[in-house]
Amino acid sequence: MFDRPPRRNGTSAFGSGPSSAAGAGAFGTPTNDRHGLTVVVNDDDFERALRVFKRKVGQSGILKELKLKRHYEKPSVKKKAKQAEAMKKRRKYGF
Repeated sequence: MFDRPPRRNGTSAFGSGPSSAAGAGAFGTPTNDRHGLTVVVNDDDFERALRVFKRKVGQSGILKELKLKRHYEKPSVKKKAKQAEAMKKRRKYGF
Protein backbone atom coordinates (compact mmCIF):
# COMPACT_ATOMS: atom_id res chain seq x y z
CA MET A 1 0.00 0.00 0.00
CA PHE A 2 2.63 2.57 1.07
CA ASP A 3 6.19 2.34 -0.16
CA ARG A 4 8.49 2.54 2.83
CA PRO A 5 12.26 2.31 2.82
CA PRO A 6 13.66 -0.84 4.45
CA ARG A 7 14.27 -0.77 8.19
CA ARG A 8 17.81 -0.59 9.47
CA ASN A 9 18.87 -1.52 12.96
CA GLY A 10 15.34 -1.56 14.44
CA THR A 11 14.41 1.89 13.19
CA SER A 12 12.02 3.08 10.56
CA ALA A 13 12.26 6.05 8.27
CA PHE A 14 9.36 7.68 10.08
CA GLY A 15 11.06 8.09 13.47
CA SER A 16 9.47 5.27 15.43
CA GLY A 17 11.48 2.52 16.99
CA PRO A 18 13.99 2.03 19.73
CA SER A 19 16.73 4.20 18.25
CA SER A 20 14.82 7.07 16.70
CA ALA A 21 16.22 10.58 16.95
CA ALA A 22 14.22 11.45 20.07
CA GLY A 23 16.07 9.84 22.93
CA ALA A 24 18.88 8.14 21.04
CA GLY A 25 22.48 9.09 20.52
CA ALA A 26 24.94 8.17 17.81
CA PHE A 27 24.46 4.77 16.23
CA GLY A 28 21.22 4.11 18.09
CA THR A 29 22.68 4.10 21.61
CA PRO A 30 20.30 5.52 24.19
CA THR A 31 21.36 8.69 25.97
CA ASN A 32 20.64 9.94 29.46
CA ASP A 33 19.96 13.46 28.17
CA ARG A 34 16.23 12.90 28.00
CA HIS A 35 15.05 16.45 28.56
CA GLY A 36 18.09 18.30 27.25
CA LEU A 37 18.30 20.86 30.04
CA THR A 38 21.51 22.86 30.01
CA VAL A 39 22.24 26.00 31.97
CA VAL A 40 25.47 27.93 31.47
CA VAL A 41 26.86 29.86 34.45
CA ASN A 42 28.33 33.16 33.28
CA ASP A 43 30.63 35.33 35.42
CA ASP A 44 30.13 33.15 38.53
CA ASP A 45 26.48 34.28 38.71
CA PHE A 46 25.22 31.10 40.36
CA GLU A 47 21.96 32.59 41.68
CA ARG A 48 20.85 33.63 38.21
CA ALA A 49 21.79 30.25 36.77
CA LEU A 50 19.79 28.54 39.54
CA ARG A 51 16.71 30.66 38.73
CA VAL A 52 17.05 29.79 35.03
CA PHE A 53 17.44 26.10 35.90
CA LYS A 54 14.34 26.12 38.11
CA ARG A 55 12.33 27.82 35.38
CA LYS A 56 13.47 25.29 32.75
CA VAL A 57 12.69 22.35 35.05
CA GLY A 58 9.21 23.74 35.71
CA GLN A 59 8.48 24.32 32.04
CA SER A 60 9.73 20.91 30.93
CA GLY A 61 7.43 19.03 33.31
CA ILE A 62 10.16 16.95 34.96
CA LEU A 63 8.77 17.45 38.47
CA LYS A 64 5.25 16.56 37.38
CA GLU A 65 6.57 13.38 35.77
CA LEU A 66 8.51 12.47 38.91
CA LYS A 67 5.46 12.93 41.10
CA LEU A 68 3.38 10.75 38.80
CA LYS A 69 5.96 7.97 38.75
CA ARG A 70 6.57 8.00 42.49
CA HIS A 71 3.77 5.49 43.06
CA TYR A 72 1.90 3.10 40.81
CA GLU A 73 -1.32 4.54 39.48
CA LYS A 74 -4.04 2.30 38.11
CA PRO A 75 -5.04 2.96 34.50
CA SER A 76 -8.57 3.92 35.57
CA VAL A 77 -7.18 6.52 37.99
CA LYS A 78 -4.86 7.88 35.28
CA LYS A 79 -7.82 8.21 32.94
CA LYS A 80 -9.90 10.09 35.54
CA ALA A 81 -7.00 12.45 36.29
CA LYS A 82 -6.48 13.12 32.58
CA GLN A 83 -10.18 13.91 32.15
CA ALA A 84 -10.13 16.21 35.16
CA GLU A 85 -7.10 18.04 33.75
CA ALA A 86 -8.88 18.46 30.41
CA MET A 87 -11.97 19.87 32.14
CA LYS A 88 -9.78 22.28 34.07
CA LYS A 89 -8.17 23.52 30.84
CA ARG A 90 -11.56 23.85 29.15
CA ARG A 91 -12.90 25.95 32.00
CA LYS A 92 -9.77 28.09 32.02
CA TYR A 93 -9.78 28.84 28.30
CA GLY A 94 -13.55 28.80 27.81
CA PHE A 95 -13.91 25.94 25.31
